[in-house]
Amino acid sequence: MKQFLSILLLFSAVAAAQTSGGTVEGQVIATTDGKGIRKAHVTLNPARVQSDDRPVKAKDSYVTETDSAGHFAISGIVPGVYECVPSRVGYGSRPVSEFASTEYFPQITVKDGQTVDGVVLRMTPLGVISGRILDSEGFPVSHAEVTAMQYGYVAGKQQLQGRQQSESDDRGEYRLYNLFPGSYYLRANVRDDMHFNGTRIQGPKPEPFSMTYYPGLLDSAQARTVEVAAGGEARSVDLRMMKRPLYSIRGQLPPNPWENGRGGTMFSTFGGGGGPMMMRVGAGYQASVVRRPPDPNFQGGFGFSISKTSFEVPGLPPGSYMLTVMQSDPEKPGSSQVARAFVEVSDHDVEGVDLSFSPALEISGVVKAAGNAPVQMQSLRVSLEPVEQGPQSAAPVQADGSFAVKNVLPDLYRVRVVPPTVYATSIKSENQELPEAQLDLRHHGGGALTVTVSGDMGRVEGTVTDHDGKPTPSINVTMVPDQNKPDWHDRFQNRLTDAQGKFTFPALVPGHYTVFAWKDAPRGAPQDPEFRKPFEKLGTSMTVEAGSRQAIDLKQIDAKRPPQ
Repeated sequence: MKQFLSILLLFSAVAAAQTSGGTVEGQVIATTDGKGIRKAHVTLNPARVQSDDRPVKAKDSYVTETDSAGHFAISGIVPGVYECVPSRVGYGSRPVSEFASTEYFPQITVKDGQTVDGVVLRMTPLGVISGRILDSEGFPVSHAEVTAMQYGYVAGKQQLQGRQQSESDDRGEYRLYNLFPGSYYLRANVRDDMHFNGTRIQGPKPEPFSMTYYPGLLDSAQARTVEVAAGGEARSVDLRMMKRPLYSIRGQLPPNPWENGRGGTMFSTFGGGGGPMMMRVGAGYQASVVRRPPDPNFQGGFGFSISKTSFEVPGLPPGSYMLTVMQSDPEKPGSSQVARAFVEVSDHDVEGVDLSFSPALEISGVVKAAGNAPVQMQSLRVSLEPVEQGPQSAAPVQADGSFAVKNVLPDLYRVRVVPPTVYATSIKSENQELPEAQLDLRHHGGGALTVTVSGDMGRVEGTVTDHDGKPTPSINVTMVPDQNKPDWHDRFQNRLTDAQGKFTFPALVPGHYTVFAWKDAPRGAPQDPEFRKPFEKLGTSMTVEAGSRQAIDLKQIDAKRPPQ
């Protein structure tokens, strides 16, 4: 009996040893000198693996800390494919503009009872920009928002994007840290409370600071850059803030019939160039102030105050603006009136703007299903999105396909159906097909809409390989639709390949596409036609049919090496 127990314990010990998991060992080093980085965290996260690729998939994450030489070791790891992610204060693994590719976070396969050694993770020391914010006479400016910015891609267009932000202290000093090496634009801005405290200040007002770019310019196109080295500090980067006149728009409003005689001053602030959203301005009012044409790099702050039957929009730099005010009955949703004015601000306050109200529009219609795939009507919404900029309106679709979009403003809209689980095959207004799905409500109320949708999407899957024929993970595969279509940005899709270099686009709107597999393309860049232009011959053309399923194999494109 004892001998049997001994054999049983021996077999149990052997079985436990065979299922003890795997081990990963390696080192975290600096990209600047190759030396190990101590006290860095190393995390093993489950990599994205297709469900039918492997019988065992990683589910848990593991973390450890490096020793004085930057070495690390993690044991007892459940077999699977993992992504290695290093982190440490003062260091960065990848630029913000880059995807999380295997160049920065390598993927490894862990097997039971085996050790994966020699894993090298590289991190870059981050830099600092410091200096002072001063006025034109050299006096310090406190409480200035200081932003380090770089150009990035948004919807296929380059614009300045903030990377780090700080605030100047009582001595005007600021410090921007955790900056990846590169070139940065600096921007300083001071919120002028005199324009945004809800009070009316009469008489002459001190000229406020305007948004200023380094070294002291109002135009971002003329701004100079500041170079940040790995682990370095750009010191004494002083920015002198500029002033320029700001003006007001004032005018009259008809009495609000739903306000019950309640006066008072209502106030709201709009940032980011006014934004396309309607903001509540006291009881019974909504308003928006939009800069036209839209300027993504303009970050103004606009106020809107209403007192009984007059209004004021203060703090505006010269430019063109669209003012919109809506009156609503709090007890009867949908009972609204709307007023709109287009105002040009040059070198003085604009007085006497008359905002006369007219009933807001209601656009009703029906959604019909076509094709073979079932369509869940109650999961859909019909959205009216301004072709330029302004508030959008939307309404849910009922089970019978009917919808009614309320409080619609006079404007030129693009009709969309969301979410993109279906696509519109036809959009008609009073049986007239709408060209480019655009509904013009600028001069009339429009007619009933008939929107026909289909859920017969196409599916495309495949594998990306490198120049040696090996599957490559974390490659950005983009499906670029026919750009003659007005909604091509909506149809654009991208996916990252998994650990085996595979990708899947499960729901593509039928049509013609050009497919690219990008290595090291900046985030958002493939939507820019100018970025793609040198690589057009490397794209693969294909047509996606309704309800089709296709497979395609791609070669990776090195985005940092355009073909000659």
